[in-house]
Amino acid sequence: MDPVVIGHSGHLPRCGPTTPDEHMVSSHPCPCWRVFTPADHAALFGPWSWLGTVAGQALATGQGGMVDDDLAYVTPWGCDLRQISAPVLFVHGAQDRLVPSSHATWLAQRCRTAELWLRPEDGHVSILNSSAMALDWLREHGSHR
Repeated sequence: MDPVVIGHSGHLPRCGPTTPDEHMVSSHPCPCWRVFTPADHAALFGPWSWLGTVAGQALATGQGGMVDDDLAYVTPWGCDLRQISAPVLFVHGAQDRLVPSSHATWLAQRCRTAELWLRPEDGHVSILNSSAMALDWLREHGSHR
């Protein structure tokens, strides 16, 4: 079986700072922007700056996707994680203020083939900086056909 990498890309707010320095202002008019850590802000103004545009487009038609995500936290998924036999990698930022790291820990504990990378310095967005390492993990754990 092919391995699976599970991360949480999350949702970026439709409002936010327009310059890299503006995120440092604690009185920013958008309270949703404050849930991101300094590492998240650096990622959003650096290599992941395109993510805001994509997330904004995704939210342009409504917040149904966000509602679905929230419901997934509290309702059954219709599968038993213990039945997964492919290698699974959970990658989560320990500083994530939107999705607690306990969520990834809970999932990893219920998936017998799971490996959990809880990155202590990363938040909700900056965790994406681990993507290259996650791809290396996939190559290492993938099926050789």
